[in-house]
Parts: sequence; C-alpha cells; structure tokens
Amino acid sequence: MTGKTHIAVGITTAIAMGTTSPIGLGVAAVGALAPDIDHPNSKISHRVTPGKLPRSTLGRYLAGFILLAAGGLLWKPFVIPGLTLVILAGIPHRGFIHSPAFALAIGALGAHMISIDRTLVTSFMIGYISHLIADMAGVGIPLLWPISNNRYGMHMVHTGGLLELVVLIVCISYVVLTLFKGFLVYAF
Repeated sequence: MTGKTHIAVGITTAIAMGTTSPIGLGVAAVGALAPDIDHPNSKISHRVTPGKLPRSTLGRYLAGFILLAAGGLLWKPFVIPGLTLVILAGIPHRGFIHSPAFALAIGALGAHMISIDRTLVTSFMIGYISHLIADMAGVGIPLLWPISNNRYGMHMVHTGGLLELVVLIVCISYVVLTLFKGFLVYAF
C-alpha cells in the first residue's frame, strides 16, 4: 500500500478505537508510516532524513545518530526513531520490522521511555499495527518472526491497485463522517 493509504487506515483505526485528540491521530498516522522506514523511497524515510540522503544507507545512519543525540539531549521520544533508523539502515524492506514481535518490542520500549503520556505510545502502536494488518491484505508480513522469515498474506490488495483505492475512499469517508458527526453533537 502507498503511504497515504497507510495513513488513512491508521487514522481510521485510531478513531474506531476511541482516539479523539488531533495529536493522538497525528501520532497514529506516524505509527502507520513507521514500518516503512526501512524503504528508502517511503514517505517516512523522506521526512526523517535530509535531502537525497534517505536513498542511502549512510543517510539513514546519519539521521538515526542525529535523532539519538537529540533524544539524549532534548526530548526522549526522538530516541525511538533514531534507534530504529540506526538499526534498520541496512535491513531489507518488509523484513523483521513488519513482524508482530518487533511491534511488541517497539511498544514496550516506547511505554518504558515515555512515562509522561502513554496514550501517545498507544496511538503510535495503533497506527503501527494497522500498517501490519493492511500489509497482510497485500504481499504479507513475517508473521512468525523470529521463528520463521516466511511472509503470510492474503495477496488481495496491490500497491496502487483498485482495491487499495477502495480502501482509501472508505477510510477517508469514515473519518470525515465521524468528524462531521462529532461536530454536529458539539454544535447542537
């Protein structure tokens, strides 16, 4: 799936699970993009690394170390994406970071490091897990990693295909209707 569809699925899932704050929805959107940080042409790779560097392993290492330093000096949440970039700089796309085991590890690390507001970690994980489920509808994920690297998926949704467009339209419609419904409740 494309980045915009992963964002739509992540936000839709977050709303369906009760997330109402704009910050929580934004964090869910970032979480929905996060598993693709190992792809040099993904939306999230382009957002966290400067210029043309995201296409290079060196660029991802550099951005990762900068985020790690910023996390140590400025704001702890920068540590998680920084560490992820450093670890994943040379990892192939849809490898172990597309596994439920890695998602659990990221969630546990996030819950441990961000003690102020765990709802942000929850929102991030909702987006992250929605990404994994969406990818299972397509080419599959290493569902049983570290036991097996085999990918398990339904092979129904193809990137840029008609079914992906349908998913995108349904998700956007749900978000708009839900937000409109919420507006009507508060307006009257």
